[in-house]
Amino acid sequence: MIEKVDAHQRRFASGKSILLTRRALLDCGFPTAAAKEAANILLAGCPLVGAFPATGVFPAVNRPAASSVKDLITSASWVRPALLASIRSSGHTDMGLALWRATVEEVERGWLTPTSYEECCNMFGRCWVPIRRFGLWQNGKLRPIDDYPASGPNQTAATHEAIYLGWDRPHRWPHPSMGAYGAIGGADGEFDIVLPSGATLKGLVYPDWFEQGVSGLSLFGRTYYLHEAYKPLGRAPAHGALSVIAVHNPIEDRPELFLQHSVPFSEPSLL
Repeated sequence: MIEKVDAHQRRFASGKSILLTRRALLDCGFPTAAAKEAANILLAGCPLVGAFPATGVFPAVNRPAASSVKDLITSASWVRPALLASIRSSGHTDMGLALWRATVEEVERGWLTPTSYEECCNMFGRCWVPIRRFGLWQNGKLRPIDDYPASGPNQTAATHEAIYLGWDRPHRWPHPSMGAYGAIGGADGEFDIVLPSGATLKGLVYPDWFEQGVSGLSLFGRTYYLHEAYKPLGRAPAHGALSVIAVHNPIEDRPELFLQHSVPFSEPSLL
């Protein structure tokens, strides 16, 4: 079955235990259709636009699309030249070089493929949409940002579920970038987290943990930088026209184009 998958997507699907994942989801109580859809996405790639089916597992929300895929493609003819004209040096040499090095690294890892304006027109006609890439410093490390919302693909996505983790509640959860360990206990769900620095963070966990009256739970774990968490997932090959990354090359002082094969961090179906 994997031999019939797009060559780039095959790289993302290879090595993944897709059937085992589907079986595990079914054993966890996922509806059959939802487990099948998850397996299909792992195999064939995640779509970037359109309505995403509800699993029936997570809390329901109503987030309709702000625009249609047809409107996105229609506007491409005037959005594309305006966006490409905006790809220039930020004026910060260190950031520009770091962003370029990060982009080259993604090429080496198979997440991006260099392309050109002419090649994109040959592949997609005049209906392709460039996505501007810029850099953002976070904790001393540069994070590449692919601005899908500004180019329009995100506005065409409609979602009907959301995973609520209680991030808006102070001291409900450890910081997402730290490695920590601790314990949860007490009727009120108090947590006591020891940070790598030796400092202690105290607070309350999200109340759903105690819906079944469970207390005295122990929490041991480590969290990771989530920006690259979705990179091992492939983008649906049919949506290549909507995932052309445009970034400034500080060495040649010109914009460069890349086809993005991995799922972008801002993809609505994953957030």
